[in-house]
Amino acid sequence: MSLTLNTFFIEDVAQKTKDTIEVFWLAIPTVFKVFAARASSCISVCSTVLGRIGDLDLPEDNFVMLKIKLHFFLFGVYASHKKDAQAIYAELIALEKLKGNLEDDKIRLHISVEIAFAKAYFFYKLKKGKYSKSDQIIVGENEKRYRNVINLIRENCDTVLAKMDDSFEVERGRVAILVCKILVNIEGGIAEDTFKQRVRSAIEIFGKYGCKRLELQANFLMVRLQQK
Repeated sequence: MSLTLNTFFIEDVAQKTKDTIEVFWLAIPTVFKVFAARASSCISVCSTVLGRIGDLDLPEDNFVMLKIKLHFFLFGVYASHKKDAQAIYAELIALEKLKGNLEDDKIRLHISVEIAFAKAYFFYKLKKGKYSKSDQIIVGENEKRYRNVINLIRENCDTVLAKMDDSFEVERGRVAILVCKILVNIEGGIAEDTFKQRVRSAIEIFGKYGCKRLELQANFLMVRLQQK
């Protein structure tokens, strides 16, 4: 009995230690992002944390997820501040590799949707010429075309999210906004009221969950759609 209790105690402490590591190692770069004057400082801290996690070589899904979250974090920093196409694309490649290490099928499916969305967002911005060093990205020209980006979203995001419950409403709204943003840039792209309805639904969803920035983007997009 004593041995069983001791084993349980040790396992409990080990799990709590892992949970603490996960919280702190995600919180540290987030705090730097908020308070650091330069994006490079945040990138440096996040890269250091990723290196330390790699040194631990822990295979559990929660640590793989921690690395995935940190790479998404870096993706956001590079996309928002550095606008370096090569660095952003490298994060997408890292995310694709990490996805394969997840053992839980459901989690892997959800992460696949997020990666597909991030990839579509990247190619959309790349096509619009928003990033530097875009000539250094080795991808086919077809991948950069708006129609192909929309197909990427529909095949890897729309079809999966359509089968999920209402807890994924915000994700469906984000996808709808990105699709409509791309269609606005295509000659004759907005041909159906269906797209306008998707944006209206997204506005309601973002308002419901208090996603103010997304709600503002959706309202701005609705104005553009009304002008088409």
